[in-house]
Amino acid sequence: MLRLGESLPVAWRTSKRLFRLRLARAGFTPAVTEPRNPESFDDTMRDALRRHAPRLLARMLAESVLVDLGFVNPDSLTTTLRRLRRGSPAPPLLYDMLAVEVGLRSMTSHNTSPHATGIPT
Repeated sequence: MLRLGESLPVAWRTSKRLFRLRLARAGFTPAVTEPRNPESFDDTMRDALRRHAPRLLARMLAESVLVDLGFVNPDSLTTTLRRLRRGSPAPPLLYDMLAVEVGLRSMTSHNTSPHATGIPT
């Protein structure tokens, strides 16, 4: 599928034109096929971080690839965890840091079970 998509003419790929035409032919309104606001996962990411980041950070304080390698300061992690638990917004790079940690755990001995990352399935 990826190769097929890459082989399509640029005009068809630009702004998801082919996908939008297909939606229009299926009967969707312009509100769906040509939305005024671009798609964004910002709200979804904020909700996910608000819900899961404190638990993931607490696990990282106990055992972390990034902390062990010196890439993340455990004191800063503790401060961030306290702020999140008080309801402060997550720092902009928190998701990226958590994604790297979870990815590294999945490839190293830090991952002792399928649920070691703390990510709900």
